[in-house]
Amino acid sequence: MFGASRALSGAAARGGATSRVLITLVLSLIGVGIASAQETLGADVPELVKASAAAETVYVSPTGAGDRSGRNEANAMAFSTARDRMSSLSSSTVFAFVPGVYSLTSGTALRAPSSGVLHLRGGDGVVFRGDFSYSRPESSSAGLRLRSGNVIVEGIRFENTRNCVRAENNATLRNVYIKDVTAKDVHSCINIDRGLSGPIENWTVSGLEVDGYYRVGVRLGGPNARGFNLSGLQLNGANSAGVDYCWKGGIQLYEGVSNVRLANARIVNNIGDCTDYQQGDGIEADDTGGAPRNIEILNTYVGNSGDADLDMKANGVRMYNVVSAGGRGTYYNFKFWNYPDYSCEACVGANPNWFHIILVNATARFTDAQFYADRTVPPCDLRHRSGGRSQLILDQVWMEATEQQFRGCESSAGGVTLGEIPADQRQVDLRPVAPEPPVLRSVN
Repeated sequence: MFGASRALSGAAARGGATSRVLITLVLSLIGVGIASAQETLGADVPELVKASAAAETVYVSPTGAGDRSGRNEANAMAFSTARDRMSSLSSSTVFAFVPGVYSLTSGTALRAPSSGVLHLRGGDGVVFRGDFSYSRPESSSAGLRLRSGNVIVEGIRFENTRNCVRAENNATLRNVYIKDVTAKDVHSCINIDRGLSGPIENWTVSGLEVDGYYRVGVRLGGPNARGFNLSGLQLNGANSAGVDYCWKGGIQLYEGVSNVRLANARIVNNIGDCTDYQQGDGIEADDTGGAPRNIEILNTYVGNSGDADLDMKANGVRMYNVVSAGGRGTYYNFKFWNYPDYSCEACVGANPNWFHIILVNATARFTDAQFYADRTVPPCDLRHRSGGRSQLILDQVWMEATEQQFRGCESSAGGVTLGEIPADQRQVDLRPVAPEPPVLRSVN
């Protein structure tokens, strides 16, 4: 049924496993690149940058300045005027915001001109501030609302808005680039909600930092939503009011969204405020209305979630160098459902309250992984429902568990080391095993 070996000895064993996994990862990522070439993943950033460089630049300040024509900073257009123009442009336009606080207490529609680009360019000191309040979380409509693609949103800080960027229904939203956006105390920052007709394709979100939100940091959903490249995300769900939606999440993938790549991310403190079972996930994929598919997660740290750090009901999930750090609210590190193709290479599961791994009618493979906790935690829980089966495959794994506990995993195992992992051998943060994602060009 399984074979558990205690013969692996510290650094030598880890070094051999890591070398082998590095080769595997390189080959795997080459395969991913070939597959991705058949369907675009992320915005066409070079083309957007090129179109932006050739566009007219309109300077904007909170109340305007000089003759308010927008031709330079001394004659900046008033924000109220610029907002009216952002949905009715006849040619490519860059709205360049001078430092200041911009009142954004309602939804602002963004629509690029036909065959052109709309670029909102901020920088240090550019703040969009809304009327969102944790005491009335559903009352605000503040935020940017996309009604077309070919849009760049760059260098803007959102404070107390319902959304940072929200996808509108019945709109074609192809080629969107969100770069170096920060947010504090918002309802939900990037929101492609359930039920949108799309098509919503080829988005790049780079350098997003959200500090405090009510519901979700990033939500991607829809059967016609595909091709998302997310990198450099910092999502901290803990907010100033301590008020949270029950089903809170750092990243949520819904309704058949496909071809999503997440790299170099840190996602923490997603604990829902529920009356019964504690909810909240760091990364969640749900198959109600269609299974999310072709999901890749690289170099990502997730911790202190209300239910599971990673709670996935998705088809084709590949993970490399993922740390589930657990925490005071985390029941599980890895919770996988319903599909036979979960894989996690060079991953770490630490400090859950219940189990490191729970599978429900799912098959998952962990290679070159570690599982440990500050106290005794059962390693896994395999559930077989309605005639389905779960299978756990472990290869070159260190696990703090007894042989009796390990038998309960019903694993297919090779090269597994059981027992306490010495402190100096614990992998407590990301290991630089998987290659870095491509560097996106700057938007000037």
